[in-house]
Formats: sequence, C-alpha cells, structure tokens
Amino acid sequence: MESTLNILKALADESRLRMLNLLYEGELCVCDIERVLKISQTNVSRHLSCLKNAGLISAHKQAQWVHYSLNRSAATEYIDTLIYDVLRKDKVYRSDLVSLKNNSGACTSRRCGTPSDKKGKR
Repeated sequence: MESTLNILKALADESRLRMLNLLYEGELCVCDIERVLKISQTNVSRHLSCLKNAGLISAHKQAQWVHYSLNRSAATEYIDTLIYDVLRKDKVYRSDLVSLKNNSGACTSRRCGTPSDKKGKR
C-alpha cells in the first residue's frame, strides 16, 4: 500500500505529470525537460527525484549527464491510461509533445551528450 501511496503522491503535481508525458516519448535528459517545460534545472531535478523515488522512472549516467526513462511494470500500467487516454487530450500536454519534437536534439554535445534513439512505446 505504501508503494501505491508514493506513486499517487508523485502524480499529484502537474509538472511531474508533464514530465511523465514527455518520457513516454523516450529517454530524456534534464535539459530536454527544462527546455520544453520552461522551468529551472533545479526544479526539474527535484521533480525527477520524486518520480524516481516513487519507482516511476529510472536514471543512468552517460558521461556527466543523467538520462531518465520510464520504469514500465504491471504495477504502473494504469498510468498508461492516465497519460494516453486522459492527459494527451489536454492542450498543454499536446503542446509539450510538439515542443519536444520541434526541438529534438537541440541540446546535443554541449549539454547532454549524444541523444538516445530509444523511444517509448505503449
């Protein structure tokens, strides 16, 4: 039950929901999220830490940059419905995806190294 409560607490913030929406598109670094959501690196990192502590995302280090991706499990499949069937109907979440696609690779080499070509699939 505590795990479920931690997940629900992590989902109780719009910025974190927007980050999850972006991570459904594939692995991202902090600067990708910072650029799309237009929030500071410190805030992005804080929110990502909350999502990671809830077990919703994982991170791996590539040189000095950390890349984040979704943790997919049977226990969190209900989040797929939340993202795909509910949130992506909202203008803000659709706009975030357009911004991510339009600026794909905008921060390569100077800030976060080589982008991953891993893509999240439902």
